[in-house]
Amino acid sequence: MTATGPARLRRGAARRHERSEGSGEPQGGAPVDREGSGEPQGGAPVNASAGRPLSPRAFRHFGIEAVLVGAAVRQEGLLRREGVAIWRRLEPQAAVFDRVAKQSGGAEGELLAVRVVVATTPARDRALRIPAVGERAARVTAAAGRPPPTGWLLLVDEGPGETWLYLAEERAPDEVLAGFLGRRGRTDFARARRRSRLGGLASAGIFAGLVLIFYSAAFGLGPGGEVLGAVLAAASVVTLIRARPR
Repeated sequence: MTATGPARLRRGAARRHERSEGSGEPQGGAPVDREGSGEPQGGAPVNASAGRPLSPRAFRHFGIEAVLVGAAVRQEGLLRREGVAIWRRLEPQAAVFDRVAKQSGGAEGELLAVRVVVATTPARDRALRIPAVGERAARVTAAAGRPPPTGWLLLVDEGPGETWLYLAEERAPDEVLAGFLGRRGRTDFARARRRSRLGGLASAGIFAGLVLIFYSAAFGLGPGGEVLGAVLAAASVVTLIRARPR
């Protein structure tokens, strides 16, 4: 199979990249299993997802209906899994979908079975474990029994607004994720945590501001309370906008 070049999608926008030079032996991560417990350092079990049909919400806007992946390994601060997925053709990702469908010999209508590498931050790992049911579960289970002849499709969830779909040229799963991180840059988890805290405070500020605007009279604050609420809500909106990922 001849690689046709990588493609990346972030929130539905497609971009193309030249394949970086260099080779080497794959450097696989170690399975995540702390003292045989199957838990990462944070204490949440991560291998509960292995071998189960899942339908993570984070990737549904890309058309990913279901995934079935194996046990997680750590790589560059992320949890990486490999497996298969059922992908529905949506217009924003149509060009990349059609490329993969051509590799596999054609899609079954609007659906395509693909090989996937799924990478999440430890904090987002729990969001992966939404079970797939019905036809979605049956399709992805059948696809796992006969892995499709496609390249790797990388799915990355680093948090709200930071989800990625990337069609890679690399052959090994660890190289797929390493290549993506090399192009995108290393994730700044400290900054992500700060953004999350600011976002939470801003949301609380907006709520408090609206309460003051509409109920200041009930609290005996009068017009001054309404002005304070409007200022607090406006400042919180600005903070929320600044805290969002870019």
